[in-house]
Amino acid sequence: MKATMNQSLNRYKFLLALLFFLSLFFWNCSTSKDGKSTSNKNANIGYITAKSGLFLRENPGKKFPKVTLVPHGEKVEILEYAKTTDFIDGIEAKWVKTKYKNRVGWMFSGYLSDTPFAHSVSSTIADITFLPDDTYEIDKELETLCPKQRDVLCLLNTAIAFANADYYKKSIATNSKALAISPRDYIGLNNRGFGYLVIKELDKSLDDLNKSIESYPNSNSFYLRARISLERKQYDKVTTDLNQSIELNPQHCTAYSLLG
Repeated sequence: MKATMNQSLNRYKFLLALLFFLSLFFWNCSTSKDGKSTSNKNANIGYITAKSGLFLRENPGKKFPKVTLVPHGEKVEILEYAKTTDFIDGIEAKWVKTKYKNRVGWMFSGYLSDTPFAHSVSSTIADITFLPDDTYEIDKELETLCPKQRDVLCLLNTAIAFANADYYKKSIATNSKALAISPRDYIGLNNRGFGYLVIKELDKSLDDLNKSIESYPNSNSFYLRARISLERKQYDKVTTDLNQSIELNPQHCTAYSLLG
């Protein structure tokens, strides 16, 4: 039994390390001297943030035939970027050539994220609603959803699912359980910080986002921290964090938009 437990622990560590590893290479494309977009030798990974899914198309543009619909939360391999940008749903971003399973095509990068964070950063915070789940017995549900009480990966994924269903308080509680086991997990810190931001507990949100940035500086955390500063009318801090977000992810169109 001890050997089985060790195997399970090693598998968990591998999966969590892989999740972290993949996030390091997204948006890591460079531009060649002739201005053409080239992809990094390492396979870049993106996650679909559009709740209704994102279409893979034959060529870069909405007018071109659809190859398939990639569901929300699915990951795709980033192959290369188009030169041109597009403006869709108030978002300006490039089209990107991607591979999903055995299909290759183009999709709008405005609805891709570098990590499996809850919700797209392109969502307007003020427009997000959350369901009243204050009295929900989260412990009992998690016993079913994550039978292994110390399965951090399961807890993080479950927290994302709760947030995507607009149960932000359940998401916060689930992320808290994951962080009690792994306090420096930047995904858990970022997503719990996002949840606190949605329900307007700004001090708690700021604390989590600061810790997330300390653990692993990422574009999403800087963007969300800028939203807190905007709520507090601390405009110098807004500009600083948005510039940092864009530096880490030059395709972060919503950060550009907020920066004006």
